[in-house]
Amino acid sequence: MKVSIIIPSYSRPHFLQLVLNRLANCYPKPYEVVIVTHQKQEPYKNLYKRIVSTMRSKLNITHIENSTHLLARSYNLAIRASQGDIALFLDDDVIPLPNLIYEHVRVYRENKGLCGVEGQVKELNRYLNKVVRSIKNEKRIHPWYLPICGMEKFHHFLTVSGYVLKTHSNTSRETLLKIGGNMSILLSLLQDLIIDEDQRHCINFETTLCTKILSKNPGCKFIYNPKAIVIHLKHPRGISRPYNLITAYRIKREILRTSFKFIKLFTKSINVKNLVIREIYEFLVSVKNLKYRTIHRELGYYLGGSIGLILEFLYYKLIPYDIPKIKVITLTFDDGYRGIYKHAFHVLNEYGYRGVVFIITGLVGDIFEGTELMNISELSKLLSAGWEIGSHTHSHSKLTILNTSAALKELHVSKLWIEKQLGYKPISIAYPYGNFNSRIIYLVSKYYDYGRTTIHNINTLSSWIGNNRLKLHALLVREENVDEIKRVIQKVNAEGGWLILVFHNIVKNSEDLPLDNKSLSWITLERFKELINYIDKFKLQVRTFTEMLNSINSLPNE
Repeated sequence: MKVSIIIPSYSRPHFLQLVLNRLANCYPKPYEVVIVTHQKQEPYKNLYKRIVSTMRSKLNITHIENSTHLLARSYNLAIRASQGDIALFLDDDVIPLPNLIYEHVRVYRENKGLCGVEGQVKELNRYLNKVVRSIKNEKRIHPWYLPICGMEKFHHFLTVSGYVLKTHSNTSRETLLKIGGNMSILLSLLQDLIIDEDQRHCINFETTLCTKILSKNPGCKFIYNPKAIVIHLKHPRGISRPYNLITAYRIKREILRTSFKFIKLFTKSINVKNLVIREIYEFLVSVKNLKYRTIHRELGYYLGGSIGLILEFLYYKLIPYDIPKIKVITLTFDDGYRGIYKHAFHVLNEYGYRGVVFIITGLVGDIFEGTELMNISELSKLLSAGWEIGSHTHSHSKLTILNTSAALKELHVSKLWIEKQLGYKPISIAYPYGNFNSRIIYLVSKYYDYGRTTIHNINTLSSWIGNNRLKLHALLVREENVDEIKRVIQKVNAEGGWLILVFHNIVKNSEDLPLDNKSLSWITLERFKELINYIDKFKLQVRTFTEMLNSINSLPNE
């Protein structure tokens, strides 16, 4: 089922960018995202266009400009433009959990004749020291009990008049068909309906829409799914209108310190001051054309969105969710040895497989540990054949022993080199020597979407989600452990999982193997062919990180 996300956004472009970044990491991705902004929304107009243009490389986005201020018209325009099977309505100030779309679609598939699904909206407490408690406990189940569009005045009417459509099992909580924060409806029910645009208050057009849907479809039912979660961002006290950049700096610093403290990361290992100044500077560059007063206002929204940093660390730790099983192998090659091009490239071509090469950008075409590395021409041929190029940093330094400035340079320079020299935007990195920690993960997240470690384990699909995607597990392959790797492949075939294999150099004869092969992990061409043939025997899917990302955007049919 194709899901169209509908987001009306007014004067909050940086919140919108945060939502889009999270949607890009959802499982599955939405079929499309329809964004409606106000046509005369100066000076935000160009900023919205820039955000949409940037995110189109990750999402299928339709951007519509509303010539009025009416929210109802924004919904009408978005519904008419949507091409999916389901319309999922989101506000522009929420953080969707990575399984949001999956949980909405799952309920439709499990309940024939279902018309809509309402998910759960969790509120972030405005006090930073209560963030964790609010994520765990606070829920917005009875939206009409809260001061939202004046609905609390009508809670008795709404409850007794049939607008409460389903009571979910074993609780007294009831759900209301409510467009907005986290509600999906079959688009086939909406195509012939028009939301009344003469009603300016949202309570009016929402209840009118409820009436229209129920009158045309008397048997319509809607189900509440508490696993379909979005987190509503609320400003910590005092940050919605910071009066100067010093105040903004202090607030941002406390947000960072609070999030690091929660994950037990001592801030002495991170130069928080530099990170804060860097992020605020990047923000100011992005809004440099806005008027002075508007900058202060937008800075407030930006700082509120910074709470998303905390959520990045909390996604998988606090809120579990169901993920389907997969059976996938990813073949990765570290350092960029010439033997990869001479041997592995041709073997994988015979099977129609593609690999991922993590290159040391400062040594391309040079010598590393006494062995030749691939040059730009050879790397370009791999790219042309559908291979993926990732970063192995610029100089293969241990990132954990570098200070923050040096680590950022290793990460950023490597990414820029690949983009400039190969015309390719890398999305993944392999940590040199497998060294990483929470500080490095945070820094890597600024430049890359995915990070591969050498932690000996099989991944599940949840490894792809949230902060876990920056510490993907993998198995080192060398001449001596091929039989052990075969047993792990058998396990993946039997039980499911996502197995990432790490190769280094491929040599023609055993005489070419180094004496200390346990630490260098080289393999002969014969044993490499044997292992690839074994993978093909089980007909397991072999995918790069990019192919993996694209392929999980479709839910399994079963």
